[in-house]
Amino acid sequence: MKKESIKAELVFYDFYGKGVHFRKEKDLVHLGGDYAIGYEEGNGLSLYKMAGVPGAWEIGDRDEVLFRIDDENEAIAGRSIEEIAQMSVVDFMVMAARRSVTH
Repeated sequence: MKKESIKAELVFYDFYGKGVHFRKEKDLVHLGGDYAIGYEEGNGLSLYKMAGVPGAWEIGDRDEVLFRIDDENEAIAGRSIEEIAQMSVVDFMVMAARRSVTH
């Protein structure tokens, strides 16, 4: 599967859902369809089911986070989102499993 970098907007809406409270462009790795992964310091690595449509993808209040690995996981420390996206499924599963192991 070819993975490509895409832009999505991180959007948080006001309390009434009628306007935008915060908007910022984010780089994600598109996995196909409306799925992508992204990394943000402080929030870690996330697998998203994005809102919006191709060319106008959105994360934030309207996305669905399917899986998250916190920043504290030493397995993702120092890795780029592109490097993580190129991992095999087995390597990714081993990396994800390390998050629950305490030393």
